[in-house]
Amino acid sequence: NESWFELSTIHRYLDISLLLMAQKGRGSVVSGNNCEISSGAQVSECVLWDNVRIESGARVRHAVLADNVVIAAGDVIENAAVVCAELVRGKEAPPKALQGAFKGNNFVVPLSG
Repeated sequence: NESWFELSTIHRYLDISLLLMAQKGRGSVVSGNNCEISSGAQVSECVLWDNVRIESGARVRHAVLADNVVIAAGDVIENAAVVCAELVRGKEAPPKALQGAFKGNNFVVPLSG
């Protein structure tokens, strides 16, 4: 029984990833290699790529965190995709790119629904 999923947007990628994780009983957070979630962090409905660190006191919900992202203590990330600011700083965004904002060492793009 095969399924086909259309993943053309970051929001769809996140939603389908969460659906598949739930179907497989894997909870609501999947993480790549070398990820660290501090015990005092609140994290749910997330896809973490490699080398992600979420510090104690941070809250992250319904998000995709790309490679090497650090979410600092006290930061709140909800319904967003986050990449390291160094990847996009000084570069022109593609015409159809979602609008985001720099927040510390991260570039945060809100996901619409």
